[in-house]
Amino acid sequence: MGQCAATAQLKIEVLDIPIVQANAVSPSICSGSSTAITLTSNVPNTTFNWNAINSNVTGATAGSGDKIIQKLSTVGNQSGEVVYAITPTANGCSGLTTIVPIIINPIPQASASSNFQTICSGGNTNIELSSEVGSTAFDWTVIQTGVLGGLSGNDNTIVQTLTTTDIKEGFAEYIVTPKFNNCFGTPLSVVVRVNPIPEIFGASGGDICSGNYTNVKLIPNPNIPLTTFEWTANPTDVTGAKDDSGEDVIEQLLETVTGGSVTYTVTPSYGGCKGTSSLVKINVDPLPKPNLKDGKICIEKATGNTLNPYLIETNLNNPNFEFEWYFESVKINGATQNSYEATAIGKYSVLVFNKLTGCTSKEVFATMTETFPANSYSIEQTAAFTENATVTITVNGDINEYLYRLDDGEWQSSNVFSGISSGLHTVSITDSEGCTSFTDTVTIINYPKFFTPNGDGFNDTWNVVGLSKNSNAKLSIYDRYGKLIKQISSDGTGWDGTFNNQLLPATDYWFTINYFENKIEKLFKAHFSLKR
Repeated sequence: MGQCAATAQLKIEVLDIPIVQANAVSPSICSGSSTAITLTSNVPNTTFNWNAINSNVTGATAGSGDKIIQKLSTVGNQSGEVVYAITPTANGCSGLTTIVPIIINPIPQASASSNFQTICSGGNTNIELSSEVGSTAFDWTVIQTGVLGGLSGNDNTIVQTLTTTDIKEGFAEYIVTPKFNNCFGTPLSVVVRVNPIPEIFGASGGDICSGNYTNVKLIPNPNIPLTTFEWTANPTDVTGAKDDSGEDVIEQLLETVTGGSVTYTVTPSYGGCKGTSSLVKINVDPLPKPNLKDGKICIEKATGNTLNPYLIETNLNNPNFEFEWYFESVKINGATQNSYEATAIGKYSVLVFNKLTGCTSKEVFATMTETFPANSYSIEQTAAFTENATVTITVNGDINEYLYRLDDGEWQSSNVFSGISSGLHTVSITDSEGCTSFTDTVTIINYPKFFTPNGDGFNDTWNVVGLSKNSNAKLSIYDRYGKLIKQISSDGTGWDGTFNNQLLPATDYWFTINYFENKIEKLFKAHFSLKR
């Protein structure tokens, strides 16, 4: 009996190994941005899984899907990296793992040495730019308001010359954008204020009179509001000038004695910006300086009549001066001279005007009071034949200061004259105001101690001097032995040194004289020398 054998068939399906294709929009992104990686494969219905290896990055995680979209950020200010390891799987078969690295760049932040600067027109900006992210580049644009010179550019510093276009300050705003590997940070605004520089348009000097204020108007050009000025003063023979500052005027009280000047060096300033200095010279003219003295007017006490007026002197003789006199604040008509004769008691004053400079003196005053002449006087003198003849004068009156003079000598305040020669002398009495006036004579009786009868016209005869009022005086001359040589009269020419027409020898001779003094008869004896 026969049997049939059955035949079996085995069917094997060979599957493709999937291969991942990773398409990244960019191999690097900026911190805070998302990856954009699209995953595809040669095998339909392939799935993808990945792991993430981080370096200085946050936000990267393992996952699955056909797209890797993750927001990544750097840690700190350094670049970071994420390496994605992507494995494809299809029909239970896994393909080879593919590596996709992504660089994450930090976002730079810009900072400036100053976010707001002030410079003067024509000055340079000095803006230094920096970032914590190394190798950051900076680009900027500029918005100008009332300013010229600002330009867009790129660098680590902004150095540009800016000038204003108006009389007020202008502004330049720099918009600075930091950039690192095409990652742009937040724009930074840096503002520069540009102040105009003022100059002086007008500063009048001129002349003023001593004791007046300067009035120097300072006008800026251009006329920049709130311009201030500072100045230094260089005076010559002037007081009151000083360094100072102000808004638009120099107002200082200046004084001088003989005339002088002040040169001010004025510098305009606005917002710390100083313009060119200018010189302003002020001439200071002196005032006339009358010098009046108080005086006394001599009045007769019994009648009140003026005996002796007082001449008020200004001590000024300049022909360019004009004078105005006042009595008790009332102008004296016609009184235009440099002196005035006061006849009334009261207060006088004078103003002096200089026709060349226009300067008028300060009003100066003199007070006139009354005085009266002395009532009487008395004279005392030493006795006749006193060796040092002296005269003493006593005045009876109300004035404290009297003046005395002997003959034509100088006036003196002492009422005593000493060492007066023999003979007739004139004594004069006045006072410091010229009110008192007395004149008298005194006779000094004395004799010469020697004589020289040699015919030369000097001391040729000998006689007692000052006995003109004693015509009865008896004068006898004796030799040394007591012999009477000559009797003479004090009114005569005197003794010529002869006896009986014979020349007597040079020697000492004696004399006696009888005379009256104060109505009393007196006898005086002495000797003298004859010299040949």
